[in-house]
Amino acid sequence: MGACLSWKTYKTNDLDKAKAMFEKDQESDRYENGHCYSGGIGMLDSISNKVHVFTNQDGAVRFVADNAQKFEDALVTRYKNDKGETEFLIGGLCSS
Repeated sequence: MGACLSWKTYKTNDLDKAKAMFEKDQESDRYENGHCYSGGIGMLDSISNKVHVFTNQDGAVRFVADNAQKFEDALVTRYKNDKGETEFLIGGLCSS
């Protein structure tokens, strides 16, 4: 079985809100793609409580790509977009 790198971004300053939106997106992913080895974010069990901060989205994506492990928590990153707005990127290596 393989794995796919998957993530979502959320424009919010509130970590709890970003996590809640991610969990809702996970539910939707499981409904649309199934509960087993779909390669989507629904395959990630839980969300890490540690937030990694970056200056841009590219750095956040690279961090998740380089550090995510299959069957482990989704990684949480925070960065400022081109407009200076805070965004969270949450994702990981999803079983497929």
